[in-house]
Order: sequence, then C-alpha cells, then structure tokens
Amino acid sequence: MRTTASGKARDQLCALIREAGAGSPTTITKRGRPVAILISIEDARRLYPDELPQQLKPETTNRQNG
Repeated sequence: MRTTASGKARDQLCALIREAGAGSPTTITKRGRPVAILISIEDARRLYPDELPQQLKPETTNRQNG
C-alpha cells in the first residue's frame, strides 16, 4: 500500500484514483499521521456491503464534454 501526504495526494489525485481503481490503495497522511485510505469501489463494497449500492448512479453531467 502506497502512502502519501495530503498535499501531494491533492496534486496527484487523478493518478491515485486510477491506482485505487486498479486495486492499489493509498494511505493519505496529514502531518505524518494516517487520516484516510483511498480504495476502489469494489473494495469499499466488500467492506461496507449494506452501505453502498451495487450500482452507483452516473454523474448527471459529463465535465469533459461540458
């Protein structure tokens, strides 16, 4: 599991999301202490099966297409 500071995580968010989606979680730290873990939706569904719907609704707008 990768570990990164919150400031670097903000700068590298797109890459970290891709990695999490591929099964490689990241621990995010603030002042050297772990505060969050970025994981794939599949991992989250396994950890919280009653709290996450199997199918999430897609965003209503596509930011890339405007």
